[in-house]
Amino acid sequence: MKDMKNIKIGLSSAIFFHNLEEIFRLAEKFGIGVEILPFRWQYNTVTRLVKKYPGVKVLGFHTPFCYGYRDFLAAALRRPPTIGSIFNLIWAPLLGPARKSPALTLAEDLGGYVNFHPNSFFLPNNRNGLQKRCFVENPTSMEDGYAPADVKRIADEHSVGATFDTSHAGEKMILPEMFLAAYKTMKPRIIHLSDSMLGQTQKHLIPGDGNLPLRELLKLFAEKAKREKEAQHYIIIELGPIFGRAKREEAVKRSLQFIKKALE
Repeated sequence: MKDMKNIKIGLSSAIFFHNLEEIFRLAEKFGIGVEILPFRWQYNTVTRLVKKYPGVKVLGFHTPFCYGYRDFLAAALRRPPTIGSIFNLIWAPLLGPARKSPALTLAEDLGGYVNFHPNSFFLPNNRNGLQKRCFVENPTSMEDGYAPADVKRIADEHSVGATFDTSHAGEKMILPEMFLAAYKTMKPRIIHLSDSMLGQTQKHLIPGDGNLPLRELLKLFAEKAKREKEAQHYIIIELGPIFGRAKREEAVKRSLQFIKKALE
């Protein structure tokens, strides 16, 4: 799928499926880019895959979403456990804290943006202009205390961009109007796109399989990108775990069809 003017489309490794080579394979098959959330030991893996898949553009990197395992454990215990929270408790120590993530070094060396959650945000060194490529994202309900206005304030204070995660936003909004108002408050240049159910725990479904007002959101995003012609915008498909190659390919195909139709 071709990018549309100043909107680039990519596939995230953050939740969808953490075999990085599968992410690159899918991106190559569908002609899109990737956003990578690397484990602590995956610097060499990413650089190897960049060479193996030269047609796949690495759009950016996602840092871990906590300072450390203790912080994430405390947040997880504040609410009843879910399959997702249990999985994340296993995942968090493998990712490590944001300050030690290879995402930063990879972005310095390979280019692309760096995405943070607000509770682990810090302004990194500015080697190769890295500070100008930072974004801060609206967090999950496990990271209390960050309303859309708070995320926008952090972004403005540090002169960085904003990322709007649709499933994260859907957890805290019970009406479509609230969801779209949160988007307008943040004015993001990156959308982490998935569907969910308003007022429920994030589900990261294929767009169209939930009840989030994603078509309206993408139309607003396209209008923003049209007004801000000099600024690069991104739509990153970020789906929950899907097992089976054929099912993953179908999920990406449907997501791209949804995006294309919404942006027409």
